[in-house]
This record gives sequence, structure tokens and C-alpha cells, in this order.
Amino acid sequence: MIFSLLHPTIRLPEGWRAACDEWYAACDNPDSVEYILCTEQPLPNAVAPWENFVLIENNNKHCSTAAWNKAGAASTGQVLITIADDFAPCTHWDTALLRAIPDLQGQYVIDVNMGGTRPELLMFALMTRPYYERYGYVWYPEYKGMYADDDFTAVARRDGVVINARYLFFEHRHPAYGTAPDDDAYHWQNRPEAYKHGEQVFARRKRNGFKD
Repeated sequence: MIFSLLHPTIRLPEGWRAACDEWYAACDNPDSVEYILCTEQPLPNAVAPWENFVLIENNNKHCSTAAWNKAGAASTGQVLITIADDFAPCTHWDTALLRAIPDLQGQYVIDVNMGGTRPELLMFALMTRPYYERYGYVWYPEYKGMYADDDFTAVARRDGVVINARYLFFEHRHPAYGTAPDDDAYHWQNRPEAYKHGEQVFARRKRNGFKD
């Protein structure tokens, strides 16, 4: 596989499907992509258009970081992409990313335009497998969700592996931007406890040079 799409969801049974179909429709070579759906509960009747469809469970951890990391551990692709119910690709996304990456055997993180109010933030991870294997996880595992992307951004920029591909627009649709309706999943992900915990972990990691 060239690409692994890592898609955790708690919007069951169907909240993931629109994103799944959108990524498929915008893909030039779907046979080179594995799509990994990570749910908290069994979803035995799930079907997807991808030939390489993998369904795994997050064992009711109710944590997006754990779900993305579990999907990453199950992946085999040369490029890992974290996606979500509210994350949409540009057209021909696979062809465009292959043009942007100098070498699939190198350690790279691809910085695309995701909208939002913090253009410097890598809200979703798009990275080559060698960079993933450098640390062995997608997001630093201690986070509950919030600030995991701040940590990933800081470390990737420190490591000097970020490729500027901001001419590509991958839209993060979110209630905060007025591009998605609010719901219980957003309330859980953005709960004050997750922000407070993430802020504390990020501050400690930053003080320690992201070495712990």
C-alpha cells in the first residue's frame, strides 16, 4: 500500500460514511490505498468502497488519540494520513501528495492548508512511514485529544521534516469555523477536561524538549 487512511469515529453507525465516500471519490488510484476504520463498538455490517478496507476496534477507550494510534499500528502504507468525519481532501489528493513528497523512504510531514484560524498548526498528520516509525505513534499517547496536534507540530518542525504543500486544500469542517453542525462528539472532544489535561502535558513536554 502507498497510503493508509486512519479514520477513528464515535458517530455510529453511519457518521463516518460521508467522509469515507468523499476520500474515495477524490482518489485517483484507490487500489493503492488502505482505509482503516477504528470504532469503539463492533460494527459487523460495515461496508466501504475501498477494496483494502480494515475494520478495527478501540476497545471502548473513548479517546481519539488512542484510536488514531491503534489505526496507525494496524497500517502498512508508505504514507499515513489521519482523517476524521469532518476532514475532506482536495481532488486527486493521492496524486497531489505523491508529487509533493520528495522520497517515500525519507522522513517527511506534509503541511497542507486545512483552513481554520491557526495556519501554522498541523491539525491532521500526513507523514511518511519512516517518520512514523521514528517515534512509533501518530500522536504522543498521553494526550486525550486536545493539544496532540500542537505537540506533533512542534516536534515535526523541530525535526526539520515539514514540507510546505499549502497550495493543497484539505478542509477541516468544524463548528468553530461555521462549516459543520455541533453535536455530542464535538462536545466530548472539546470538553474542558481534555483541554486542561492537554495543556499540562504539552507544557511539560515543551519544558523537557519533547524528550519524555
